[in-house]
Amino acid sequence: MNSNLKWPLLLALLLSMSSLQVKAQDLEEDDDLEELDGLQGIKGFHVGFYLGGFFANKSTTGLYDGYGFDLNGERNTFANSFMYRKIFYEYGGGNGQTDIIAEQMNVDPGTWHFTESDMPSNLKYKPAFMLGLHLNHGFTKRDNLLLNLNFARLTVEGNFTITIDKPPNQNQFFKTIYDYPLRGNEQRMQLQLGYGRIFGNNKFVNFFAEAGFSVNYAKLQKYFIQIESLRIDLTSFSNLGGYNYIEPEQYIGWGVGVFGGAGVYLRLNSRYTAKILYAPSYEKVNIGLEPKATLQHNAGLRIYYRL
Repeated sequence: MNSNLKWPLLLALLLSMSSLQVKAQDLEEDDDLEELDGLQGIKGFHVGFYLGGFFANKSTTGLYDGYGFDLNGERNTFANSFMYRKIFYEYGGGNGQTDIIAEQMNVDPGTWHFTESDMPSNLKYKPAFMLGLHLNHGFTKRDNLLLNLNFARLTVEGNFTITIDKPPNQNQFFKTIYDYPLRGNEQRMQLQLGYGRIFGNNKFVNFFAEAGFSVNYAKLQKYFIQIESLRIDLTSFSNLGGYNYIEPEQYIGWGVGVFGGAGVYLRLNSRYTAKILYAPSYEKVNIGLEPKATLQHNAGLRIYYRL
């Protein structure tokens, strides 16, 4: 090789190797910066599940008031109510049958009374578990579209009373009013479509908010009253001849509304993220008479896996 070319070629080779080394270091630094970016796991498609608590508004508990509905969809009068006809005619000795209510209460037939003032009161939903399946598409590091499908099984509680006559020669403290429980079960489903955004740029923890539209489904599954050991189903009614079966259309319905949510976003690793959230919804649950839009509440934990 010409000695005049040897040194320039060697210098060019050294400069080339130095340039490659600098580029490699830059790439490593970029990777480190991405790894430190708390929003790196947001982009792309995610699937997840939700576990939380659901707190239903009591506005629809009137469906469990014992009256039921007639064939025209109108609320029954007391005399025609599911509860009165069940207690008096089917179990209370009406039409000359055995007075099972008196047997359960250990009193003489005809000495107990059930009037409209004894109908169920203090009706309320108990807090319930809510389970959910979720899809999430992050189209930037901060913004995402979400689809939530939530399920809950609600329990309704209340009480009613039966009054007995005070036997002769009993003092004023003799108990004449007896409280008995009412219980019911209801299915709820929420389908939510919305938009979410992450705030902050911490490696592991940031805040988020979301909002969108929702569709809900509700169905009364069953409800009953308990008198001592006797359980009386009030879900439906058939007359003593065994026909005219009634299960009102007000027991099932679809409704619409809006939802929101806010909480803490957690990056667990490059694939898994989580959200601790409070998520109220304002929606019309379309069961019962004249349903209105009300506020419902749920709070819990979502876990996501990035595909």
